[in-house]
Amino acid sequence: MYKTVPGDDGETVAVERPWAYFDERPGYVVDFGLGPGGQTLAALECSRGRCASGYEGPSEDALLELWVSRDAGGTWEFWGEVPQYFGIETVTDDDVALREGFEWKGTRIWWFHSGNKEAPPEGHEVEYIAGWFPDHEGGVSPLWKIRDDGATYVTATGQTLSAPAANDYERWSPIFLTDGVLWSQVGRQGADRFVLTDGTGAVQGAYAWVAPQQPLRLSARVADHRFVGELGHPRCVADTTKVVVDFATRTVHPLPELSARGLLLILAAHKSTE
Repeated sequence: MYKTVPGDDGETVAVERPWAYFDERPGYVVDFGLGPGGQTLAALECSRGRCASGYEGPSEDALLELWVSRDAGGTWEFWGEVPQYFGIETVTDDDVALREGFEWKGTRIWWFHSGNKEAPPEGHEVEYIAGWFPDHEGGVSPLWKIRDDGATYVTATGQTLSAPAANDYERWSPIFLTDGVLWSQVGRQGADRFVLTDGTGAVQGAYAWVAPQQPLRLSARVADHRFVGELGHPRCVADTTKVVVDFATRTVHPLPELSARGLLLILAAHKSTE
């Protein structure tokens, strides 16, 4: 896990390691999360024994601990012990949402600091937590993928979100933001297409990247107008370049040092002129 920050010249992107604190501790980090502003970080450390994983159960002496940093990894504070079989689902400035179960299998949420718990709304059979969506109180709540429906999701209040219209050969992939959804299609008719919708489903913007030899595949927004991404064909790992994209300045910053490490950082789009 690496953090990118603007260089002293305002253009160069520097890379830092916010998890260096755990290099000197006896355990190992099993999961981590990043808050919306990039300052709040969370890590689950297996500080003793062998903690549960998707492949095997915990050892008898296993101890899982939650640590949080409020200064982008400069200092870390211990929040408490966490039961086995829990993982970090999302991080806010004030709390950490833990998912009961491994990866896509978990559908229930426990907010560690507040103690609140969230589950799928009644009447909906869901598969997994697909992302997060703003609630009416200024926070965020889970967004679940409805089972056996390729492009529909439901919020904790029962609101459903659907992808833009598409034919049988088109599929939109969602990237859930705190204030909307970014839907993407990669490589359709020589262009990568993206549609941004707000919380009601209204279209806020349409984007396209036209470069058949250098496709862009979307992943997530890290803060405001900044995204991370990968430029190039995913099957040709040696020819791909990780980048940081800033929509506000419409600039793309290559990160060759991260590309060499093979990290999965995928993102970017240029606004269509059509």
